[in-house]
Amino acid sequence: MFWVDWNPDEPKIERAGMDGSLRTVIVHTGLDMPYSLTLDYATMKLFWGDTHLNTIQCSDYSGFSRSTISVESAHQFAAVTVFNEDLFWSDWISSSIWAIEKEEGSQKRLIASYLSAPLDVRVFAEERQPLPTDPNPCDFNNGYCSSLCLLSPDQPFYSCACKTGIRLDEENGTCAEHPQEFLVFAQRTSIHIISLDTDDHIPQLITDEDVQGAVAVDYDPVEQHIYWSDYQKGTIERIKLDGTGCGKRDRVHGWEGVLFPIEVACTYSKQFWLTNILLGWGRERCACLSII
Repeated sequence: MFWVDWNPDEPKIERAGMDGSLRTVIVHTGLDMPYSLTLDYATMKLFWGDTHLNTIQCSDYSGFSRSTISVESAHQFAAVTVFNEDLFWSDWISSSIWAIEKEEGSQKRLIASYLSAPLDVRVFAEERQPLPTDPNPCDFNNGYCSSLCLLSPDQPFYSCACKTGIRLDEENGTCAEHPQEFLVFAQRTSIHIISLDTDDHIPQLITDEDVQGAVAVDYDPVEQHIYWSDYQKGTIERIKLDGTGCGKRDRVHGWEGVLFPIEVACTYSKQFWLTNILLGWGRERCACLSII
């Protein structure tokens, strides 16, 4: 895979295997603001647009054999794509899509205009989706991976991986069902977790369906439920750690007169404590409920 990094201090184009391995910078000179790129599978070339230089440039997959196509008038390259002998790009300033002959830079022409700030553009055709000539090592039994099988430039040309936040057992290529160590947090209208099993620490959404005022969360490791109190609805609700089970979510309880539940805590006996503050009266009261 290839991508552009338009860091104003150090713009560059990088490449890595589909599993993220062998990451390397292939272009780092002659760039100002590279914004979009595309692959030409027929010629094994990489094309990209540079908005500040007002050019379209190309190279081989290693960043060598570079050439430049001048498009004359100023353009803001939102995206580029190639098909047969033509290169297409979307221009978000002129709200249009243009085409040019990819080798000589001739026959520039307007394809469409008045498009209300077009961003990405792609060609869909059989020629743009070539069949692989080599066998895919992930085709047979998912490469013996329990979760994700990713192509790799290194032998055996694939690697096993897990979903975000899940640790991989390197010996047998299996993934745990869910994070073993994690943080749970509420954002008023959504419930999230952050895995501590891996180093990326990316927040993952558990649910945002009809969450109106989540202010407290806790986790039951026995039943693997996340509980939260919703002060807007006057309820305590729960969901499985993986976001499934019991129709995705249970409404555990809602009492009349319990207006603002603001705290919830689970115990191994499957009980939780609810602290209720009645705003305006300044009175607090607690209740205990056993979940069956």
